[in-house]
Amino acid sequence: MDEGSTMHDLNDTFEITAHLRESFIEKGHCVVRGLASAEEIAHYKPAIDEATMQRRWDKRPLQERDTYGKAFIQSAAICQHNETTQAFIYARRFARVAAQLMGCQGVRLYHDQSLYKEPGGGFTPWHQDQVYWPLQTNQTVTMWMPLVDVPNEIGGMVFADGTSHEGNLGEEVIGDASQS
Repeated sequence: MDEGSTMHDLNDTFEITAHLRESFIEKGHCVVRGLASAEEIAHYKPAIDEATMQRRWDKRPLQERDTYGKAFIQSAAICQHNETTQAFIYARRFARVAAQLMGCQGVRLYHDQSLYKEPGGGFTPWHQDQVYWPLQTNQTVTMWMPLVDVPNEIGGMVFADGTSHEGNLGEEVIGDASQS
């Protein structure tokens, strides 16, 4: 491995605090500050950008897409794009943090996906990720890793505390009905 690769290796350990885990259990979400440095993100971002644009599901112009298509650009299996995206997606650091949050020995990656918001695109309505997964367990974690600064003014992530304990709150998916 060359020196540049070693600097951006995401396979080291990252310990979360007991307070962070307790907050995750109570609220169903948390922010893990410092999980990836700005330098690490800068290293991986160009490859993730390229993979996202080449592998996106809907390549039509924004104005031609339906409500769901306007919410964000979606690309799946970006781990298959190249070694750089694979290293980011399969980073042991991220997997270990997910395992620590759930209180288990290890995790399995079910789905890797990049979601990019476009200028002028639609908003993402309230939803539960679990609705989209064919799993019979709530022992899951979604990791959102911003690749750019997301100030409050442009609309970052917002979570409804504790709803993960409520089970499935409905089958409504992102679409015209969820916009009203």
